[in-house]
Amino acid sequence: MTKEYEVGNTPLIKIEMLCRKFNLPNLYIKDESTNPTGTFKDRKSKAIVGQASRKGIKFLMAITTGNFGYSLSKFAKQAGIKTTLFVPKNLKHKMLKTLEKNAILIKVDLEKEILTTAMMKKIAERHIGNNLRKVLNATNLSSNFYDTLFKEIDSQLKFKAISHIIIPIGSGELFAAALRHYSGKKTQIIGVATKSSKTIATMIYCKYRPVIDKIRKTSKYQNYKIIYLPENKIKKVYNLMKNEINCEPSAAAAFAALETLKFNPDDRVLVIN
Repeated sequence: MTKEYEVGNTPLIKIEMLCRKFNLPNLYIKDESTNPTGTFKDRKSKAIVGQASRKGIKFLMAITTGNFGYSLSKFAKQAGIKTTLFVPKNLKHKMLKTLEKNAILIKVDLEKEILTTAMMKKIAERHIGNNLRKVLNATNLSSNFYDTLFKEIDSQLKFKAISHIIIPIGSGELFAAALRHYSGKKTQIIGVATKSSKTIATMIYCKYRPVIDKIRKTSKYQNYKIIYLPENKIKKVYNLMKNEINCEPSAAAAFAALETLKFNPDDRVLVIN
């Protein structure tokens, strides 16, 4: 892929105003907005499209509310692979127009039930009008697509210990990757989400999160916390953060945890943007 599609090696930064505001001298931000489409999802998209190309896959399917769908379809289009995206019926017009640039969109009721691969393929064939033989559902592929992100953080911090990592939760894959990477360490993984389907932070709302459900059923991971934010806090922190760093509401929501939870001034806290 061209330089335009280079992923990873994103900066680890400190914003002094935020360090002062939250009384955290050791507050770091892993700025994934510098990836090609401005999201950590580019790491997963690039890996999936690479796998699909090697296996001769001609079609990709995915359930999305925005970021992942745009990222996946852009990488896929560059590789000559077609993408069909299943999106919520109430997805905002602006996002629909963005997603339409690189993919076929199918509006579905994501509140009703979990769409299986078989269901998605049947619906897609009905809309597209041909038999999808070599097709891959990229929604919740179980792989270590985000391992490099945490390895980069370790290297950038010269392997100094982090007390807390704050992550916006969509499907939960990045959250799960963090739990795996820091398993057995003292680092607490904090996930930020919302229960409001009408939120401006659409990427952190999801009625069904199989990845998170699986985590809750196992005793393997203990040192984590998930907080659900009210809409007023999401809007407040977004208005603050959009003037400090390139972010959209769902990414900015992670910073609300800095006000919601209690941290000590000597904690080393990292937020993934």
